[in-house]
Amino acid sequence: MSQRLFPRLSPDRAEHLRRQLLSRDDPTIFDPSLLDDVMSESRAFPATGGQAISRTDLQQIRTNCLEAQRTAKTLTTKKMIMSNFDLAVGRELYIASSESTGEFGQAQVWDFLTLVLLPDLATWRFSPTSKGAAARFASGNRRHVFRRLWRRWHVFGPEIVQDGFLDEDNYASFLERRLPTEHAAVARSAFKAIRNSDYTGPRREYVRVFMRQLLQASGLVEINGDDTSHLNEVISYVDQVTQNRLRPEE
Repeated sequence: MSQRLFPRLSPDRAEHLRRQLLSRDDPTIFDPSLLDDVMSESRAFPATGGQAISRTDLQQIRTNCLEAQRTAKTLTTKKMIMSNFDLAVGRELYIASSESTGEFGQAQVWDFLTLVLLPDLATWRFSPTSKGAAARFASGNRRHVFRRLWRRWHVFGPEIVQDGFLDEDNYASFLERRLPTEHAAVARSAFKAIRNSDYTGPRREYVRVFMRQLLQASGLVEINGDDTSHLNEVISYVDQVTQNRLRPEE
């Protein structure tokens, strides 16, 4: 099957659009003419083989993400609205990436998705005037408005993400670190240990200490997920050390 290619936004143009987005006081809008212009550029698609995604398919991705926003807005609290939106948009991006191996690892593709295809949704999710806004719209940043959502599905898989056990802080503990991001088997095994742990204290603290212990262990032994038995032993050890560290002193 031919790989489906997404448009790239050149670094110069991305920087110009990003500055515009971050400096706006009025709501960001989607500009169909900009989409057409970017797609017509000679450098929009790499000459490496594969089938360029059609404008119709891009428009469908946009329509699906707009529907995710509309559905989320029917909920009652801001936390529920944003969580529902994040889950649904992450799903759409994950589905879109299924025929595009490697495309969603490209910063220029994320610039296109954020600054050309979905700029209104990006700024609805994170205001350009909010604290840390620049990181949310920087394609290489792990806190990127959309890339972080796709990475959840890409690393953990649909079953874990749809489980709903991990919250925003938990995801950050995992996905802002190289080891679990680069080795999905490690992230998934760690999740199962956390999910099944009998620790009854605050989960945020447990996940934070667990990940710290896991990273420390990775400096002593190789952890890559290739050897399931070895990985399970390491994860079990990390879980025990974590619980010991968090156990109240008698």
